[in-house]
Amino acid sequence: MEDQSTIKLQTDFKDIENIDSLKQIGLELLQNLSGDIWSDYNIHDPGVTTLEVLCYVITELGYRTQTPIKDIFNADNKIKGSFFEAHEILNSGAITLQDFKKVILDIHQVRNVNIIPSQKYKEYSSLYAIWVELMEPDATNKQKDNIKNLIKETISSNKMLGVDFEDIFFLNHDKIGIDLHIDVEKKVSKNKIIKELLDCIDGYYSPLPLFKTLKDLQRENYNTEEIFCGPKLKNGFLTDNLLDKSQIRDHLYVSDLINLIMDISHVKNIKKINLIDKHNKSYSWIYEVENNCIARLNLEKTNIVVTFQNNELFKFSSNDLFINYAETKTKAAHKKNKLLVKKGRNQDLKSFRSIQYDFPSIYGVGESGASTSWAIERIAYVKQFKSFLTFFDQILANYFAQLSHLPALFSLNDISHTQAVQWLDELPKQYLIFKPFLESCILKNIDINDENSLTKEWKLWVEKNKSKQLDFLQNIIESKTIFNKRRKKILDHLLARFGYDLSSFDMVSMLSDSETIEHKRKLLSDLPLIGVTKYNGLSPELGNTNSLLSKGGFERYLKSLLGLRGVDDKLISSSLEIGLHKNKEDSIIAIDFTDTNMSDGIRKLIKYGNTKINYIKKQKQYILNDLSKNDICKIRSSGVKKIESNNLDKICEILKMVSINSESFYLFDHISFRPNETLKVFGVEVSDVNQSVFSSSFNFTKAEQIAIQTNFKSKCLEKKAYEILEIGHNQFKIKIDALTSTHYFETKNETNKAIDYFISFFSNVDHLDDVLKQTTKYNHLYNEVDDPFSNIISIVLPNWPYRFQSNSFQKFISNTFIKEAPANIFVNVKWLGYEELIQLEDSYYGFIDCKPSKIKLKEQKLTDFLTILMNNG
Repeated sequence: MEDQSTIKLQTDFKDIENIDSLKQIGLELLQNLSGDIWSDYNIHDPGVTTLEVLCYVITELGYRTQTPIKDIFNADNKIKGSFFEAHEILNSGAITLQDFKKVILDIHQVRNVNIIPSQKYKEYSSLYAIWVELMEPDATNKQKDNIKNLIKETISSNKMLGVDFEDIFFLNHDKIGIDLHIDVEKKVSKNKIIKELLDCIDGYYSPLPLFKTLKDLQRENYNTEEIFCGPKLKNGFLTDNLLDKSQIRDHLYVSDLINLIMDISHVKNIKKINLIDKHNKSYSWIYEVENNCIARLNLEKTNIVVTFQNNELFKFSSNDLFINYAETKTKAAHKKNKLLVKKGRNQDLKSFRSIQYDFPSIYGVGESGASTSWAIERIAYVKQFKSFLTFFDQILANYFAQLSHLPALFSLNDISHTQAVQWLDELPKQYLIFKPFLESCILKNIDINDENSLTKEWKLWVEKNKSKQLDFLQNIIESKTIFNKRRKKILDHLLARFGYDLSSFDMVSMLSDSETIEHKRKLLSDLPLIGVTKYNGLSPELGNTNSLLSKGGFERYLKSLLGLRGVDDKLISSSLEIGLHKNKEDSIIAIDFTDTNMSDGIRKLIKYGNTKINYIKKQKQYILNDLSKNDICKIRSSGVKKIESNNLDKICEILKMVSINSESFYLFDHISFRPNETLKVFGVEVSDVNQSVFSSSFNFTKAEQIAIQTNFKSKCLEKKAYEILEIGHNQFKIKIDALTSTHYFETKNETNKAIDYFISFFSNVDHLDDVLKQTTKYNHLYNEVDDPFSNIISIVLPNWPYRFQSNSFQKFISNTFIKEAPANIFVNVKWLGYEELIQLEDSYYGFIDCKPSKIKLKEQKLTDFLTILMNNG
């Protein structure tokens, strides 16, 4: 079994900073390696001296490796780090209805909000209505319009896939007073107790979601992941728990108020409590809030009596101190929402001083060098030893450089190496042993025994050749192949920290090493944006909504994840226009496909046309063959000139670029294409238990559909409202208004019995809305899909790009779309040929550009578009 690479949490060697331990280990190694020829390991031995110097430098390296990680990665601003801060990387964006409430409540003019399924468009299960309570109770229509636009902008930048909103509605106030008599334990301040009571009562009537600070949540033992989970808010943090407690109430319960009031300090007993509506009607148990309203405390109809030991202390009346109390409360806003990260100190981790400085002067390798009085042979030995030590100098210097290189190694910068090297600036008299330099001096007739001349020449030589020598050294340490392998491993590690495993992608992506590195680096760089927009769709409220060129967050995320290289500023089909249209006078080339349709021909052209060996030259044109030598197409000049060999190279390059530029897709969120209320596509069904018993035709507007429902509810219990239709011999149906029974009956007697049954059934239904179903003709157009608009997206890809023609990569793409989509979304993946894609693009723009006033045409265009999306061809 292959050994698995792992990271040890604890190192085996703990004495890297202890010279004696390092020396002992070194001596043991020397004895094992050279014990038969070297037996004197005392301190006077030059070999032991060399070992001691090396051990000293290694301890320095050990000390620097113990540098706190925050100091090591305290890089300058030029390095784009991969260690994102909590507020950058942990926010998920708005991915639930709770999250949508949070981003709307983040608007300071909004006091509270409720999001409920649309009551007008019940055909669509993922269409919702937004009901808003404003901070300003007397807002003008202009103010409401401004707030509505602000909410729409917020929705647009946070729109979820498969979900849309019918409209934004404003809640009116249902003002409710209270008649309250309480007994307290001791005498209390009037202002204090009244304020606490009003806080409690109004807070129950109309809960106010309060934003919390970062420190608040930390004190409540929320961990960092929990605090920053959800959308990024400007005014603090809203937890799901706080949001649940502040839901808009449709019923007020006196028992709830009793519990809340009894929790107020010094309240001993509640003698009397009743709710008072605007008509002065009293409620002692439960009050149902008016439709489309939110309860608010009516101070003018509020009476509070406070007693102590059965003696009245004071009463509350609507004086100037409290009259506007319920209308002046505001939300707290907290701006310090970032988790502070301790910054490290800048450390010099790279500097290195040669070990040759640490040797006694008798060795002649230090700053003083060899004495001029020494024999030539001894000086030669010094240079030999100096060269030997330089090898260790370079290795150690590279280790220090690598430690300093760590921030770049884990950065998102476009680096050129993973193994760092550095020039040995602090090497004493290295010009005496550097062979390339000495050879250049000899060629220039410079006396290599004259150190003064060598010193001057060395400075000039280093200035000119340092970069080249570093490149040479870098290539020795790390080849391009090794760099690619190491860089990919590091990027894989960084991606794994965020839960991304691209090992399967690497096997099928067909990208080169450099393209793979760039893909992963870009994906990492995009992670903060991906985190908050990953599941965003394209909102109808965004500017260029009616364009296939607009991209939502989910599209951008998938394109980044899959490494798709197509251009975003052109239609996918337009990437083929460069030189691929037959008989086009201004084209570089003309292509005639042989015995095949355009779509199949283009697939084969892209697959085989980017390799020169697949072309055969015949007279003034080239014939493109597949691997079986079957003709695919003829390629010829569209002008007078014939195609030369160098033009064929250009053709291959053009086809490669066409393939790359076509690597894109369209995402259609079906809920955005739901019929508007003027289209005559709506209908009604009536169900009996689990089956449809009455159904209308599907050629009504939304207003007509609602009228049919209203008429049915008012007439369904009246036998005279039912009409018996004789369809044919022994075939009868029942009709009530625009609804007709779905079943046939053989006799009138059987039909009358059925009418009696229906009347009996409907009379026992608690809510007739439960048996009524709103629907459209499109709900019946596709047998496999009951509702073709809700929680469905279609992803359309071209089938001709070179990589897309790989079955493994095509399957990987389809699986990735399905896997990455939210769990509630059905993903319909379609691969279309060139002609089919043009048909889809034309159909899309045909529907979008059709004026709403042309109702019949608009309906037909929508039908045509949905048919292309939903068919299984």
